[in-house]
Amino acid sequence: MPLVWNVRDRDLEASHELGRRLGVSSVTAQILLNRGLGDPDEAARFLAPDLLSLGEPEEMAGMVAAAERIHRAVSSRERIVVFGDYDVDGVSASSILVSLLSRLGATVESYLPDRATEGYGLSRAAVERIATKGASLVVTVDCGIRSVAEAERAAELGLDLVVTDHHIPGPELPRAFAVVNPRRPDCPYPFKHLCGAGIAFKLAWALARRVSGKARVDPELRDFLVEALTFAAVATIADVLPLVGENRVIAAFGLKRLARPANPGLAALVEIAGIGRNGPPTAQDVGFGIAPRINAAGRMGHASRALELFLTTDPARAREIAVELDRANRERQREERGIFEEAIERIAPGDLERERAIVLASETWHRGVIGIVAGRLAERFRRPVVLVALSDGLGRGSARSIPAYHLCDALDRVGEHMESHGGHAGAAGLEIRADRLDRFRVAFLSDARERIRPEDMAAELDIDLECPLAAVDRRLLAEMERLAPFGEGNPTPVFVTPDLSVAGLPRRMGDRGQHLSFVVRQGDASLRAVAFNRGDLYPEFAEGRSTFSLAYTPVLNRFRGSESVELHMEDVSFP
Repeated sequence: MPLVWNVRDRDLEASHELGRRLGVSSVTAQILLNRGLGDPDEAARFLAPDLLSLGEPEEMAGMVAAAERIHRAVSSRERIVVFGDYDVDGVSASSILVSLLSRLGATVESYLPDRATEGYGLSRAAVERIATKGASLVVTVDCGIRSVAEAERAAELGLDLVVTDHHIPGPELPRAFAVVNPRRPDCPYPFKHLCGAGIAFKLAWALARRVSGKARVDPELRDFLVEALTFAAVATIADVLPLVGENRVIAAFGLKRLARPANPGLAALVEIAGIGRNGPPTAQDVGFGIAPRINAAGRMGHASRALELFLTTDPARAREIAVELDRANRERQREERGIFEEAIERIAPGDLERERAIVLASETWHRGVIGIVAGRLAERFRRPVVLVALSDGLGRGSARSIPAYHLCDALDRVGEHMESHGGHAGAAGLEIRADRLDRFRVAFLSDARERIRPEDMAAELDIDLECPLAAVDRRLLAEMERLAPFGEGNPTPVFVTPDLSVAGLPRRMGDRGQHLSFVVRQGDASLRAVAFNRGDLYPEFAEGRSTFSLAYTPVLNRFRGSESVELHMEDVSFP
C-alpha cells in the first residue's frame, strides 16, 4: 500500500519571525511551528531543556505519604520489597529505588516476576510469597495500578503497600497505603506522561529530601539523583513515552550522562552496543542498542539478570552480564523472525479484506517475543494486533494498535473474556484462558469493525516541509540537533525535495543487496542518499528516469572522525 504524504504548509512569515527571535534558520523555525511551539519563549525552553523545570515530586497525589512511609521503614529497619516489571521501565525503576535504599542502609530486596510462569504485575501468589519472607512494606514500580484484589490480599496479610505506576487506572484504585500515579483522576500533577522509572525517580527525590531533612538534598544524594536520571531517560525512551515536557528534560540530560555513565552496568552495555563511537548517544541508540539488550533478559530468561547488571559495582561482572544479554538478544532476534514469518503465513488476504484487526495464538510461540512481533505486524498491516502464547490452558498475550484505536479502552470493552489486562492506548498485555480465546477473538474483531474506519488504516507519512536540496547543509543539521532527542511526540523531521535526479548508478549495500546508496542532484547541489530495505528500487533509479520527489530524513553522518550530510529515504514518488 503506497504511503499517503501529508506535507505541512510552510508559513514563511511566521517561520522567519520565529527564526529571527531564536537565532535559527526559518527551516528549523518551521519545524518548531509544526510541533506547536510558535511562542518564542516556549520554543526557547524547548531548545534548552533545564533540570530546574522539573516539577516538585510532592505535587503528585500520594507522593508525600509514599516517601514518608518508606523513610519510616528505612529508619526502623523494616524489610522492604521493591516489586517491578520485567521490561526496561520496570528494571530501571527497580534499579533506582533498590540502589537508593541500599545506600541508605535499608533492608531491601527486589522482586521481578518471571515472564513465563508469573506474567505481568502483582499477583496473589507473589504477595503471599513476599509475606512469608517477613517483609512489612511492598513498593511497586511500573505496575500495580489495577491490582485491586492483590492489594486486598496484601492488607489481609498485614503488608503495607505503596503503588507507583504510570499505566491507565481502572475504575477502582487499589487499597494501599499510598497510590502514586499522575494518571489518577484526582492527581493535580500537570505532566501525565512520566514512565515508571520517571515516577521512581520522583519518589527517590522525595525520599532523599526526607533523609536530608530539607528541600535541597545532601550532595551525595544529589549526585545519585543525577545518575538516576540516566536510568529514567533510558526507560522513557524504551517505553515510547512522548519526549515533551518533563520527559524531554529527563531524556536530554540522561542521554548526556549516557556518554560516560558512572554505573558499571550501563557502561558495559554502552560499550558492547558500540554507542558513542560515531557521535553523542541518541534516543535511537537507546531504542535499538540499549533497550533490546535489557529486555532480552526478561524475554529470554529472567529480568533479574538485567537488574543485577545495574546493581553490581564490579566492572568485570558487569561486562560478563552485558555479554550474556547481548547473546540473549541475538537469540531473541532469531525467535522473533520465526514467529513473524509464521504469523505472516497465517494471515490470509481474505482476513485483511474482511477484518480490521488481527488475533492469532499458538502453543509454540515464545511469550517473551510476541509483543515485538505484534508491533511489527500492526505497523505492516495498519491495524490492531493481538498475539497470544498458549501454555497449559492459559494464554498470555501482547497487543499493539494504531493511533485511531485506543487499545486499553478496547480491552476494557471485551474484558469479560479475559482473566486480566492492562496497558496504554497503543500497547497492552492480557491473560486469557485458552477455552475463551475464540469468544475473545469474535468480540475483539467485532469491536474493531465497529470503530475503525478504512481511512484509519491508511499508511501515512507526515512531512514537515518542502526544502531545496541546497538548504540541507551542515549548519542546518547542527541546528536541528538542538531539536533532539527525537521520538514519540517529537518525531525526527522529514523533508521532501522535488525535481531530483540520480547522478550515476545506484549501489547495492547489505549482505543481500537489500539497501541502496545513490547520489541525488538538484541544480548544482548534490547529496548522498540511502534507501534502507528498498533494494527493489534499483531498476527505477538505475534507468535514469527524468525527475522524482524524495521524502527523507536529513542526517549528519559521523564516521571515523569525519562528518557528511546524507539523506535517509522515507519514500519516493516517481512521475
